[in-house]
Amino acid sequence: MPQNVMIVGDDNNNTLRYTALGDSLTAGVGTTKMEDTYPYILATKISAEHKSVVLNNFGIPGAKVKDVLDTQIDQALKTNPNLITLLIGTNDMHNRTSQIDFTSDVEKIITKLQDGTKAKIVVINIPYLEQSKLFISLYKYYFAKRAKEYNKKIQQIAQKYNLVYVDLYTHTVQTKQIYSPDLFHPSKESYLDWSNFIYEHTR
Repeated sequence: MPQNVMIVGDDNNNTLRYTALGDSLTAGVGTTKMEDTYPYILATKISAEHKSVVLNNFGIPGAKVKDVLDTQIDQALKTNPNLITLLIGTNDMHNRTSQIDFTSDVEKIITKLQDGTKAKIVVINIPYLEQSKLFISLYKYYFAKRAKEYNKKIQQIAQKYNLVYVDLYTHTVQTKQIYSPDLFHPSKESYLDWSNFIYEHTR
């Protein structure tokens, strides 16, 4: 079941159905309130355009691309979304999912979404989270290199399927991120920053 199903804004005939797919970054780990997650903030921003937004957040902590394919897609299709965000890959990168398998499964996700909906699909690449003190210099270099490799695949898929592509990696490299107490997940301040950045690509 989704983490939350919520109507944001005034209920009216101009309702937009927004479904968020992904892992802990979509679920909002690092925050204590649903209202501080990037999908909720994004929904709030969209609702300011005089739309009612029905938000379904299927993000699951620890999820990899295979988990999105196996457990989130069917639920997402049932919501009949107008807008979908997909942010996945951090756990695949850290757990060494092969780039071949990762690319194949992302393409399967996109194909199922495009076959089953007419939604605008926004693909967000893997952010840069290795600024944290949790990572020593060697690991920062290693994971930055891997993130770029996976993000190249994500960008190629977005271009192939004519999707909206959000380069969150470059943004998080250039912008100082504020971390939650676990020293890895973003704080509510950084999720707010992410939502502002993503919103500019969904308008």
